[in-house]
Amino acid sequence: MSTVGLPTYDVFVLSGGGAKGAYGAGAAKALAVSREKKGVRHPICFVGASAGALNAAILASYQPDEFLQAADELLKFWREANNRNILGNWIPWQKFQFFKANMLNWIPCVGRRPFYVYSNAALRKLIESKTKRLAEAIQAQDTEHHLIVAVTDYTEGSLKAFYYSPTFAKCVDYDRLFANPKTSPDPKKKPRLDHCHLLGANILVDVLLASAAIPVFFPPVKIGSNLYIDGGVGNNTPTREAAYFFRYIEERKWGVMGQAYCVLLDEPRRRQDELNTDRLLGIVQRTLDIYHYVHMKPIISAWSRINHEVDEHRDRLLELLQWAEDQGWGPSMVAALDQKIKAKNGLWDLGGIAARVSAPLRVVEPSMSLGDTLNFSPASIKRNIETGYLDMLKAIYPQDDKGNRNREYDDLKEKPI
Repeated sequence: MSTVGLPTYDVFVLSGGGAKGAYGAGAAKALAVSREKKGVRHPICFVGASAGALNAAILASYQPDEFLQAADELLKFWREANNRNILGNWIPWQKFQFFKANMLNWIPCVGRRPFYVYSNAALRKLIESKTKRLAEAIQAQDTEHHLIVAVTDYTEGSLKAFYYSPTFAKCVDYDRLFANPKTSPDPKKKPRLDHCHLLGANILVDVLLASAAIPVFFPPVKIGSNLYIDGGVGNNTPTREAAYFFRYIEERKWGVMGQAYCVLLDEPRRRQDELNTDRLLGIVQRTLDIYHYVHMKPIISAWSRINHEVDEHRDRLLELLQWAEDQGWGPSMVAALDQKIKAKNGLWDLGGIAARVSAPLRVVEPSMSLGDTLNFSPASIKRNIETGYLDMLKAIYPQDDKGNRNREYDDLKEKPI
């Protein structure tokens, strides 16, 4: 089936990390100005966890041709971020907040609540104000918005995802055909997206608040009958959903794969460079940083490995076709072999619930430390935005063999953010 006329989709995966999310905002601005310079207007499916989920939601609030405006709105959000409107306190001293949290647990009327250091009331108010546009689009069933949010189901102890995307909805519906072996198109295959649930406008704020609910620091959020926490606990770099989005649109001819961009977290700093890592909140924060990082590496490696396997497999098949031609097979026989190889469910595709594909991936990894998860100081936010901007440009315009980059890189790196 021809792909002419089918929409091309990019995917943009944004990791979490509290205040480190400002890095993703800088990366988004770099991607936006690059697309603007190239005249790229095709849609993006935004996938995020924790702070990355909030980044993704703000970006997904706008139409594909408004991506530059969306990136500027995200930068505005991070430049206005501070301890008061994120953590809900005027006193940033963690010892005071920890003392207050302990005292509240001793008060009989509230003592049975889940333990947390910071209330999420201020963050809820902020999310509500920044996602009104997206909530209205979801309510109107606008087809030009694509968002997937990773959360962790604290009640069931499993990874979940909530989505709003007409295209991804088709992927989920198709995937569910494999849930019942008696009616499945292929009883050997199993569903891979059964953890995904439709995101309604009525639960948008709760889902984003849950995805950002860092354990101990923020309270879990109740959605339906279950409690949910930080999406980063289940998967801080949710590439799985992005990968299946690409695989299914490729297999079912619902669209054409564009480029995948994945914004990662920084490597945990050496312990002796950290402050207060022997105290309770420091231990929790560092444990999460290490967990996110070591969990992230095999996920990204798996994507690259699949790309390599698919490319290597198809190179061998092309060598087979060339061999047949070198052996003197006539054009009709070579064409018949080519048709057999590339037929549906033929040798061209590797197996699985969806044929594995080589999906272009650009990984954006911090070139310097992004600081502490809860450091919302203006200086730290500014530094992380600038670092994310330059690191994304370097990913978009890699060096050639001589160490040079595209002229566009030189133009854009000097552009005011």
